[in-house]
Amino acid sequence: MKTILLCILQVRTENHETMESLVDAITHGSTSEQLKAHALYRWLTSQSMVYYGKCKTAKANSPTGKLRQLSEGKTCYAALYQELAKAAGLKCEKIDGYAKVPDYRPGTPMSTNASNNPYKHSWNAVLLGGHYHFLDAGFGALPCKFFVEHFFMTPPDEMRLSHFPKDKRWLLMTQSLSVHDFESTLKTWPTMFAFNIRPLNMKSVLRSYDGRLSITVLLRNVAVTPQLEYVGPGTPQDTDALAFNIDQEIRNVDNAETFHLNLPEEGTYYFTLMVHDLEEDEDIPAFQYRVDYKDELL
Repeated sequence: MKTILLCILQVRTENHETMESLVDAITHGSTSEQLKAHALYRWLTSQSMVYYGKCKTAKANSPTGKLRQLSEGKTCYAALYQELAKAAGLKCEKIDGYAKVPDYRPGTPMSTNASNNPYKHSWNAVLLGGHYHFLDAGFGALPCKFFVEHFFMTPPDEMRLSHFPKDKRWLLMTQSLSVHDFESTLKTWPTMFAFNIRPLNMKSVLRSYDGRLSITVLLRNVAVTPQLEYVGPGTPQDTDALAFNIDQEIRNVDNAETFHLNLPEEGTYYFTLMVHDLEEDEDIPAFQYRVDYKDELL
């Protein structure tokens, strides 16, 4: 499999005058629709936008020209993937909607009518084996651990935490959800699913009226670190110092950890659970809440 992937990543647009020729090279040796869809996804997510931004002389309709347009923001990953998929004989749809981009903060409204709405996003659904499956090459191309694996054939119940379609048919779920429901769920990263971490509370905003709050998470065999950030409106708080306001309770019997927060001042906080990745020797975010503290006793 690694050898096949290496061959896929070595395909160059400069060697091909048409999208059909490019797609044939990318999918060479792929013996099923799923393998073709995955080959196209991994190839597209691996391409350097910095490089294509310098290809000023490429013809607009050539493969190199179309990647240049992507680098310039004149097209999007979802539109380009759809074109690649169709050239490979795959049925692929482009889905428009909203997404919780990496710098999205939980509880932030996203369905505004502003033309520059930073949360507007597009992704794909590709028909494989008679069923549609989600993928997001735009998110997969981000230089973030676990993104490229997570956003190919993402299950609908996981996709709905990060993506919301304007056409609700593309939830691919029997349960109907509104954009308010989407905004009301916590911010997640693929790390959460990679390590099978499950927060018991899925709300985006948690509230405290006395400065105390407990957050419980189900997990197993993973090292985690809670992080608390204060954003105001009161006196600025040092993030490292706020770590001492979190008491960690580990319950091995039910594979749960509870974090007891003692908030020092009224205002808005963000609680992020970080996972220590041994391979990279770094902490990676898994999920995030907004925490609002307003003392009703005052």
